[in-house]
Amino acid sequence: MRKLEASPPILLQISFMEMNGVRMAADRSRFFDEPPPYNRDVLHLPSLLITEYRDDGNYEAIIAEQMSFLWNVYDFEKCFYFDMEGKWIGK
Repeated sequence: MRKLEASPPILLQISFMEMNGVRMAADRSRFFDEPPPYNRDVLHLPSLLITEYRDDGNYEAIIAEQMSFLWNVYDFEKCFYFDMEGKWIGK
């Protein structure tokens, strides 16, 4: 596919199993009340279609979107480890 300069689509689907009762581990300085535990067995993050292969391998924005959805489940606005442009700022 690369020799033909074709970019195959990639479907990204992240799911977590046995999640019932799992709590989000986050920096306590970022919130007042501890987030409630997740109350279902399975958590499926939204599917994403990657339509273009990137030579630099930088897919931070895609991962940031997935992680923000995960943090939304625990009542956070977004994942604190990515900036507004989807760049990794965590450690």
